[in-house]
Amino acid sequence: KATVTLLNDCDTNRGTSAAKTEPGSDITLDLAGHTLTGNGIGPILYVVSNATLTLDDTSDAKTGKVTGTKPISEYSGGAGVSVGRGSTFIMNGGNISENTNPINGSGTGVSVSSDATFIMNGGSITDNISQEGSGVCVNGGTFIMNDGIISGNTCSGGRFAIYHRGAGVEMWRGHFIMNGGTISDNTAYSGGGVYIVDDSKFTMNGGTITGNTAENNGGGANVVNFTMNGGTISGNTAGNSGGGVIGPSILKGGEISGNTAGQYGGGVYGGVNMEGGTITGNHAGKVGGGIFGSNTLIFSGAPVVSGNTAGEVNHIEENVVIRPEGNRFINLTLITLGKLTEGAKIGVSVYSYNYNYFTDNDEHEYITPTFTSAVQFTRAEAD
Repeated sequence: KATVTLLNDCDTNRGTSAAKTEPGSDITLDLAGHTLTGNGIGPILYVVSNATLTLDDTSDAKTGKVTGTKPISEYSGGAGVSVGRGSTFIMNGGNISENTNPINGSGTGVSVSSDATFIMNGGSITDNISQEGSGVCVNGGTFIMNDGIISGNTCSGGRFAIYHRGAGVEMWRGHFIMNGGTISDNTAYSGGGVYIVDDSKFTMNGGTITGNTAENNGGGANVVNFTMNGGTISGNTAGNSGGGVIGPSILKGGEISGNTAGQYGGGVYGGVNMEGGTITGNHAGKVGGGIFGSNTLIFSGAPVVSGNTAGEVNHIEENVVIRPEGNRFINLTLITLGKLTEGAKIGVSVYSYNYNYFTDNDEHEYITPTFTSAVQFTRAEAD
């Protein structure tokens, strides 16, 4: 195990990485307030297979930086750190910023390969630009965020805007565990803060996802497998659906608040299994201020869904709205009420041309046609 300390600012040579670890090595790089500048081709720091690199900045001013220069051509771009297969990158400090890959690029801040691990304990990843996964892009690996900031990253370039996704974090076939830190003010077409696809998982135990923007869906997060145990998702915006979150979600704790969707699901859009936590103060331009449920919704424990609004002009309170997917009104929407505990508060509105079934644990059915005004479910009514 060795420590390397920068004594001056350093520029890489054209076409090379500034530093490349040896297989099996364990190195700590202390930026010590200095700047490591790339050239727009390849990664600035390359962690090869089965090696460990720890990035730190022990300077008082905390000005250490890893940054890429302007790309040499429209098809070339810099990358801050590339983590090779089976390797580990630990970030305790420093700033990885202003790395670019404008055409068909991803992971210009940190790129994590299969079976590799990125642990973020501090520092910041900011103002990186690529087509997708501008801040952090994981393909088959693990990202554990304990602290630090991922902010101001942008997805742009390429031929199609639909590939502009996951400006803060993009995850493919891996696991993102967020215990702390902040993901903020990132911008993409989908998944402004976080984009989780392709058999990946996102577990949020703490931290904050805030101020992110998606032109289409998932201002805070666009997910396929999401469990929220704690933390806050707030102040995010989606042009279409899922201001806070879009996708199947298990909510056990934390808060989803103050998010906005242009059309549906100000807080959450999709199937939800909610055992706890709070969804409040969210707004949808059309329908479903708190939750727009297009699939099965399950409530148990002490969840709170209240104080959410919908409507372009008159912001009426509208907390949970259920409706069959798209316009396929043949399918029924099912809300299952588990054993709610004290403090639970859920308001439900029903939009459908068919019947909707509400069932509790005792298998009693509550049938409501077409549209009903808000129905409040509390602990006493569910028992």
